[in-house]
Amino acid sequence: MLRERIEVWADENGFKNLGNQSERRNKDGEVVWRRSHWEYVDDMHNALYNDDEYWHDEKTLKELNRLWIKYNIY
Repeated sequence: MLRERIEVWADENGFKNLGNQSERRNKDGEVVWRRSHWEYVDDMHNALYNDDEYWHDEKTLKELNRLWIKYNIY
């Protein structure tokens, strides 16, 4: 549900405006690699769906709750 919620938000606000879960910068401060919130949630979904072992903790659940609130369009 969170992945779909992020997609709806991005349709209305633009995919380029998604936040990043993780990013790497070069010495000049330019982003050279990023993992958007959508990619983060999609990767987690695929790991669970494919029966990979994925253990989430309190920190992960709080992050998912924060994303749920952030990408609310109503």
